[in-house]
Amino acid sequence: MGIFNFFKEIGKKLADQGQANAANAPQALAQKLEQELAKMGLGIDAPKVRVEGDKAIIEGNARSQADVEKAVLAVGNTQGIAQVETRMNAPAAPASK
Repeated sequence: MGIFNFFKEIGKKLADQGQANAANAPQALAQKLEQELAKMGLGIDAPKVRVEGDKAIIEGNARSQADVEKAVLAVGNTQGIAQVETRMNAPAAPASK
């Protein structure tokens, strides 16, 4: 779990500029981000995304830490998102010898 910073103006454009000022824009962007994560086929069971301002919060259960990291990168590399907070659960990585 943690917070990751990204460049807000760079990345995939999911939100329509005309919707940027709409009251439901955060919910619409969150729904599009959830759809993007589902399309990627990551090992995340029922990912939930909330958008608060320019921060996205991802919740869910991931099969691996790699899936968590991929989800953070996918969401963070979206225009309008400057921070990603992950509240996902993932199995602990095996200890290195």
